[in-house]
Amino acid sequence: MTWTVDYGAGPQPVELPHAWRQDVPVAWEGPAVYRTVIDVKDRDIWLVFDGVSYRAEVSLDGAPALVHDGLWDAFAVSLAAHAGKTVEVTVKDTKNGGKTFPVKDVLSGFIPYVYHAFGGIYGDVRLVRSPIDPTEAHLPAPDPRVSVDGQRLFLDGKPFYMRGVLSWGWYPELGHMNPAEEAIRAEIRTAKQLGFNTIKFCLWVPRHRFFEILEEEGMCAWLELPLWDPTDDLERQAKMEREVGRIVRQYRHHGSIIAWTVGCELSGATGHEFRRRLVEMVQRETGCPLVKDNSGGAEMYGGDLREYGTFDDFHPYCDTHFYPAVLDSLRAGARKKRPILLGEYNDFDVHRDLHELRGKSPFWTSLEPDLNDVGVRWQHDLPSVLEESRWTREDNAALTASSRKKGAWVRRRVSEHVRSVEDIAGTVVAGWRHTPISTSGMVDDTLQPVFTQEEMDAWNSDAMLFPILTRRPPWVHGGNRPGWLDPQCYFVGQVFLRLGVHSEQARSGALAWSLGDEHGTGQHVEVEGCVPTEVAQVSVEIESPGEYLLSAEFDGVHAEWPIWVVPKPDWRAVKGWSFEDPAGLLEGVDLPGGNHLLTTKLDDRALDRARGGARIVAILQADGTEQMPFWRECAFEFSPGLLDLYRDRYERLWAVASDRALDPAWLQELLGDFEILMNRVDTRTYKENPYAVRADVGKGSILILALRPHGMLGAQPYGVDRNPAGSELLRRALSEEGFW
Repeated sequence: MTWTVDYGAGPQPVELPHAWRQDVPVAWEGPAVYRTVIDVKDRDIWLVFDGVSYRAEVSLDGAPALVHDGLWDAFAVSLAAHAGKTVEVTVKDTKNGGKTFPVKDVLSGFIPYVYHAFGGIYGDVRLVRSPIDPTEAHLPAPDPRVSVDGQRLFLDGKPFYMRGVLSWGWYPELGHMNPAEEAIRAEIRTAKQLGFNTIKFCLWVPRHRFFEILEEEGMCAWLELPLWDPTDDLERQAKMEREVGRIVRQYRHHGSIIAWTVGCELSGATGHEFRRRLVEMVQRETGCPLVKDNSGGAEMYGGDLREYGTFDDFHPYCDTHFYPAVLDSLRAGARKKRPILLGEYNDFDVHRDLHELRGKSPFWTSLEPDLNDVGVRWQHDLPSVLEESRWTREDNAALTASSRKKGAWVRRRVSEHVRSVEDIAGTVVAGWRHTPISTSGMVDDTLQPVFTQEEMDAWNSDAMLFPILTRRPPWVHGGNRPGWLDPQCYFVGQVFLRLGVHSEQARSGALAWSLGDEHGTGQHVEVEGCVPTEVAQVSVEIESPGEYLLSAEFDGVHAEWPIWVVPKPDWRAVKGWSFEDPAGLLEGVDLPGGNHLLTTKLDDRALDRARGGARIVAILQADGTEQMPFWRECAFEFSPGLLDLYRDRYERLWAVASDRALDPAWLQELLGDFEILMNRVDTRTYKENPYAVRADVGKGSILILALRPHGMLGAQPYGVDRNPAGSELLRRALSEEGFW
């Protein structure tokens, strides 16, 4: 078939699959008119459209034949009446996202929030000889490959831990969601090489070939139907329900699909009965043991708390040090024991090279509305960032490398704790590819892996060793509070860890370990598939401060962790320093007194003291700060000096990480000129906020920290006395060695 498309200025040749792309303004909803001529050989011929976005009005020789609404499901037009003739086929296509079909009123999925809605005949179009409608809706679901036993999953009868990656279907080089077979296979093989066994199609429905190739390559699929933040209009929801049914019936026959969710983070827009009907329909049509109504869950995202399905699904997007407590809060407890899947989690936005990106100027970075209209996006910073950020003019290499190293560490640290939680049967990492609204991809804008294979293997393999957090609940104000010890930073003396293993395959053996000059072997342990199990305790007395390496191996599974040992400070020996703690942050610090001042409030008295020649160290968590995450969506810059031992050493920064950073405008008004010792660069907005600054004030100087030497956030150690990394930071700040 030879096709043309007419945007209103006359027909032009086009090859299918096709999207309108930059041929028209991105916000234009159409209609665009496609035409072709077909020689119909016999009566059983159907013209099958695998995907048209959004409304397709099909005419045959000028006579209306069919109107189809929906991006994702196929439809067919019988050509029986034209057997033995030549027929002109016209498709008038109107896309979603405009006034006719607003994004929330139809099953738009998430792609309009990533970039914009798209129009076109983006699916394959083919002639099929068949006595019945050939859209595959008649094909039955196969016997389920996945089974459930309590909170554990089994695939083809073997223990299975889902290691999924989230795809939003972003293919900017195509403008639509139907990549060629070689591109699909390359994507799947890259994902598999990076350690994933499942792709979650988040709020979009790929064409059938994607699922077929997944099965050929030994990979699984989680199909999340494209229902996100919909209108609460019941009539429109009823239309969506019918469309969901058509999608499920057309895709249920794929053996690679092992999990279904009918929507994502639905909040309060959908009633529980609507979600219940959808779950029951998917279960009835597919027989799949893993079906859920609302990925993310009402407990996390609001709405009616009545939920339906066979597993729990949460989206914990939290800073790294909060993961242990947040995951504990999501465990089943007395609830029904069923698998918990983290349907989205563990995102981290690396820095993309803005200088290089500005030189390439892809359409999705443009300030021109015809190319890059805001649409329904809440995140649309990149175009202005490329005009304004200093990173479009400066060398990006150092920030790029630091950010990638940070991302690799975050992914590993979070995964270590997740794999220690028996309730969790699998995870889906956000996400697969960088997009205009995020850089959390496993591959970048050019489809190259962001992390090395070694970095990926450290956290995304079928088996993993992990440190088990050591509990140390402190006594505070008359009772215990939750508390843990830092797993990688210690005071001189005992270094103690419990090590565990999580493996899809059953394993057995004795853990062999080395730490410094010490070596040891644990007892023989049998480990069941997908059951996290402690395999050894490691205890070594280390009296010399420094960095050590803990190396461990269990039945072929190997891991290493740097261990930092610091001196236990004697605060009474820190001469010349006074201490004021109106914020109550530094319990246990007891300085002998003197002209210099450690304080948790930077007021006029402290400033006057500096002008007179004193050194002031201010630990701030209120005045002069702004709320923002420490790990997510940011990269760091460091200057030489105070933080030399913490630069890109994220296992050391973990226990002093803050949920606040300093306000540059406040600093400017207070100090005038100041030197930034540690800077936070937001990797979405490119706003910059320091964590540590110093300034000369009169005859003296001031050091301001928004870091937390006292810890106390999430699983951080509780208080300076329990926080080796924080204690060492404070000791260096007060030292006579001039670190700042």
